Amino acid sequence: MILLAIETATDVASAALLEDEALIASLAFRAQRDVCRRLLADVEAMMARTAIPRESIAAVAVGRGPGSFTGMRIGVAIAKGLSLALGAPLFGISTLAACAYPALGAGGLACALIPAHGDELYTGIFRADEALTPIAEGIWPASRLMCHLSQLGEKVTFVAGGAQVRQLLPLTELTVEHRFLPAGLVSHLACWVGLLAQRRIAAGDAGDGIGLAPVYLRPSQAEMQLGPGTQS
Repeated sequence: MILLAIETATDVASAALLEDEALIASLAFRAQRDVCRRLLADVEAMMARTAIPRESIAAVAVGRGPGSFTGMRIGVAIAKGLSLALGAPLFGISTLAACAYPALGAGGLACALIPAHGDELYTGIFRADEALTPIAEGIWPASRLMCHLSQLGEKVTFVAGGAQVRQLLPLTELTVEHRFLPAGLVSHLACWVGLLAQRRIAAGDAGDGIGLAPVYLRPSQAEMQLGPGTQS
């Protein structure tokens, strides 16, 4: 079964074609304002290079966030359009779970981080076992996160979904063993999204359908500036 996966919630947009768990082809580029136009064109070019016809795509997967509001909207909209055009089921995957995927089976905890606002981070804490069992997901101020991870008392593998994540963390406040996986892994996010979707398919999951929506976790910058009770 061939699956097309896309991920646009971080500062790197990516796409991947997988056959079962084998990667056929992938692409990644620094996300810019033209991500919508470029991603579609690059996906078409990737499929042409691999000589895979559109009708061979059996499923579409997309990172549904949290992350960049604009990026998430673009990614989910493109994935919905492709799902309808291809007649293929649609699977929405947590971008934080996709970030944490390279820590699968490492033991201890996997902590996936994506910049949110100021010193806040979109954070996913997972058991770094073969199931990548979720423990917590939310928005954490960096210092509070260090405190929480210290209280959990287990070694932590950090996986960053953005170049500036590491400099936001007051690591001197962390009292447990920790390590960072290479920052360049963010360019493979679409692949991890696809592999997580393949797991759902293997378990008999039929997908999320066209009602799939991005995961925001916080109000947009415009909503925060308007404030409660303000009419737009």
